[in-house]
Amino acid sequence: MIARPTPGRPAPGGGLAVLVVVTVLAVLAAPQLGRLRPLVDQLRQANPPSLVAPRPTPPAGARGGVCPVKGPVRIGQGWGSPRDGGRRRHQGIDLLSPAGTPVVAVASGHISRLSNQDRGRGGISLWLRDRRGTAYYYAHNQHNLVHLGQHVQAGQPIARVGATGNAKGGPPHLLFQIHPGGGRPVSPDAVVRRWCR
Repeated sequence: MIARPTPGRPAPGGGLAVLVVVTVLAVLAAPQLGRLRPLVDQLRQANPPSLVAPRPTPPAGARGGVCPVKGPVRIGQGWGSPRDGGRRRHQGIDLLSPAGTPVVAVASGHISRLSNQDRGRGGISLWLRDRRGTAYYYAHNQHNLVHLGQHVQAGQPIARVGATGNAKGGPPHLLFQIHPGGGRPVSPDAVVRRWCR
């Protein structure tokens, strides 16, 4: 007598067969993935998500934080995106918004550094350091609204979205980075997507 699979149930060992097929396909495709990376990067740039409707800036701690841009915002390239033809990687997240849109403090703290001159990669930029020592970098600003050493509250306007530094000629946006303890940057992608939804 031949055992027949019960209707609605997979044949015995069917899951293992699927796993083997998927594993073989993954191994065969792996060498091709490096060639697809530039195409994926181009598609991410060419087809960013749609604009999110303007919303009030929440108080610090609401939804876990404050979106750095107060107004319509579109999330652009994030952590690890190639820069300068692949010679370096993006170490922040781009938040696209119309020029002049307010940029706000994501935490209460003080302005630890700033540049009001359009030079270097970041152009007009500033650093906000919160009470726990985390530093936040805001770059490509149209202009800053604060001065060095100034204490600010979460949600307070500190700059305006621009296209200065190496963003000149491109769409206005804020480059935003997070530096725990003031050290090396970490990926802000997940937290910023949560703050700016």
